[in-house]
Amino acid sequence: MARRSNSYDKMIATKMLDPEFARGVILHSLEFDDSIEEALRLAITSMGIKEFAEKSSIPVQNVSGFVRGKRNFGYRTLNRCLAVFDLKFTVTKNEVA
Repeated sequence: MARRSNSYDKMIATKMLDPEFARGVILHSLEFDDSIEEALRLAITSMGIKEFAEKSSIPVQNVSGFVRGKRNFGYRTLNRCLAVFDLKFTVTKNEVA
């Protein structure tokens, strides 16, 4: 069995498998001025690194490095992460009147 961090909560991890619940966690985190990376780290650790890696098809080592702050993800990888929660990160140009 995989070793879990002390902060791992099986009940929350189960709830995080529901994309609507997980989306709410991420969006709530963003409302409090967390960065998208911080919001994702919270969601990933709540879900479980191994479970998230399987859903996102991102290697466990890369996900673990991201969660620990040792690795950054680019635009495409961030969107692969967000897709697990039925979300997408976009950048748009502001129209100046």
